[in-house]
Amino acid sequence: AATLPDSQKFAANATLSSGANTIPASVTDGTNTTKNSSYRVSAKGSASSSPTFDANGNMTTDGTNTYEWDAENRLVKITYPGSSNNSQITYDGSGLRSKIVEVSNGTTTSTRQFVWTENEIKELRDGTGAVLSKYFGYGQTSSGNNYFCTRDQLTSVCELLASGGSVQSQYSYSPYGRVANLQAGVSSDFQYAGYYAHAPSGLNLAVRRAYAATSGRWISRDPEEESEGINLYRYVNNSPVNYRDPSGRFAVLLGLAPYAPYLAAAAYAAAALLAHEVGGQLGTAVGRSIKDNFSASENLLEDEYNRKMNEAKAKAVAEGLEFDPCKWIDCLINSTQDGKTKNKYRSWGKALGCINKQKRESHY
Repeated sequence: AATLPDSQKFAANATLSSGANTIPASVTDGTNTTKNSSYRVSAKGSASSSPTFDANGNMTTDGTNTYEWDAENRLVKITYPGSSNNSQITYDGSGLRSKIVEVSNGTTTSTRQFVWTENEIKELRDGTGAVLSKYFGYGQTSSGNNYFCTRDQLTSVCELLASGGSVQSQYSYSPYGRVANLQAGVSSDFQYAGYYAHAPSGLNLAVRRAYAATSGRWISRDPEEESEGINLYRYVNNSPVNYRDPSGRFAVLLGLAPYAPYLAAAAYAAAALLAHEVGGQLGTAVGRSIKDNFSASENLLEDEYNRKMNEAKAKAVAEGLEFDPCKWIDCLINSTQDGKTKNKYRSWGKALGCINKQKRESHY
């Protein structure tokens, strides 16, 4: 077995400078063969920082970067060291990010425009409107090439694979999302917990908020206020291996989605009982809280529905088949036992124009 001489081991109290650090290492194996190499370790910023916030609770500086917000508490500008380096963010009428402009030394270096369906980014375009990337359930198409990703239980992208299976990039994460790029190549636009990875700032951009993995906190208040506790910046109940938060509005317990219909029924029953038996402000407050959880449960079911559809789409693409959503919904309804869940699937199928059509034979 190889051993590392004590003189070359990392010190327990080693001090790293901000930026790149080169650390030599010498290893001798069982055949007395010595290998010498060096490791490159990067440290960002200082050991500690004192973030500041505006009157609405939005972070205005993290000790390195400064942040600007609009009247609706949306992040609109990030300024980096050197006053002419910044990212400018704009939003559409529904509050979704529509464009990010990167400026270096006062000159625009890139423009990225986002095309959404519901709460998912489907295309990335440049300033002229030309498509740079398209996104599907398990990967992306960039520069005419298809790339597929492997994910962990949080939907974090672990690997980006070419269509032939070769690894293009590989990522590892700390529990709160600090990322290590184990193999650099074609970068995945989505990384930790499926968030859009904004490389210049290092922020993870959820649908409605920005998350800083360096601090393990959101950089603005929870738009749902105290619905998930009094700490409005806390990330997924301080339990990042058990929850995820795609929207930036509420934490979702992993694996809970299949049970959403039962939780919803129980939530309504409990809300009615409490409101009737307890009454007054207490019953109203608790009932409202349970009703909020019911809404979250319905969202969980919809997340599961969308995940299954994306999987079916990806499978069809991989097999060179055309994806027929109506056939897929027929199959999903027929394979579901719970009546309430069936009704939900039927309502979503009706929205797609698939209900009341002639019954189709499904192969999904």
